[in-house]
Amino acid sequence: MIIVTSDLQNKFEDEYILNLIIPSSSNVVKVNPKKFFEIDKNLVKNSKIIIIYTPSSKEINKEIDSFLNEINLPYALIHLSDENLEGENEHYKNADFILRSYFDPRIKKRENFTIPLGFQSGYLNKKDVKIKHERKYLWSFFGQIYSTRTNMINNLKSINPHYLHITEGFMSSNALSTKNIIPIYEETIFAPCPFGFINPDSFRIMEVLEFGCIPIVQKFNKLDYYKYIFGDHPFIIVKNWKEAPDIINYYLSNPQLLKEKQIEVSRWYEDFKYQLEQDMNNLFEGNIDLIASKQFMYQNQKGLNYIRNFTFFYWFKLRKQSWFIIVSKLMYKVKQLIKRAFE
Repeated sequence: MIIVTSDLQNKFEDEYILNLIIPSSSNVVKVNPKKFFEIDKNLVKNSKIIIIYTPSSKEINKEIDSFLNEINLPYALIHLSDENLEGENEHYKNADFILRSYFDPRIKKRENFTIPLGFQSGYLNKKDVKIKHERKYLWSFFGQIYSTRTNMINNLKSINPHYLHITEGFMSSNALSTKNIIPIYEETIFAPCPFGFINPDSFRIMEVLEFGCIPIVQKFNKLDYYKYIFGDHPFIIVKNWKEAPDIINYYLSNPQLLKEKQIEVSRWYEDFKYQLEQDMNNLFEGNIDLIASKQFMYQNQKGLNYIRNFTFFYWFKLRKQSWFIIVSKLMYKVKQLIKRAFE
């Protein structure tokens, strides 16, 4: 297998991709687009070509576009970090299959599969997870605070003991290192996993799962977004963060139920990773009909799904339109005037 990726590509997901997505039985040669043409032609002829890229810079896009326009060989795409859901392009049409992070129901190609965002390199846990409900912290959170996250923290901060480390931004200078975060996760029971800056998925979900935490996630409008990424998951789902304290306290007052929930999450996650690896093996071997994970079934459900389709249209398209922003602000002002009139 030949993996083609730009030298400018970030390395956030390397550990995740190489350990869970790329079949472990593969002999992997990793090159940049320019070095690809120096590889022995017989090796190229007998190898699967996998292109990994993100739309993070014009330079990467230009480099990958140029490479794909130059080769005349079968290839597959692993398309990462398309958080705004803007990345479907002409190269999708020609790819044998696409693996991408961030689910987009508008992509109709049958051979398109959404995988979890995964975890950042350094979070792969190679030890057995110890299940114990008497962990040091009831919940922990590391990250930037904005929009709904402020509401999340305000609702959870009275639940003690907890560990909260607020950063200025993603990968900011005041962020803790992986080595400092992992011991906290190992001593954490619940892990609130709010939406990422743009998209509901985040690295945090699989990072906390690696160390036996129970993720708490929020519905995406009225939608369980995470079933399209993780299938029939056992996460705690809240409509809003006001619900989270009551749910946490319910489990804390029922130690046996808490222990059962921890075991359920831990066993599910091991099964999830195993099945994902099996599906990736089948996909890379060309056995697409043998793919069995529930999330892929949900992704490719036929028929009309009005709530799902409207939610994605609103979140990633409509609310960004300038006219919609103006109308929304006007409606808010009108509501405030009406509210004051009746006070």
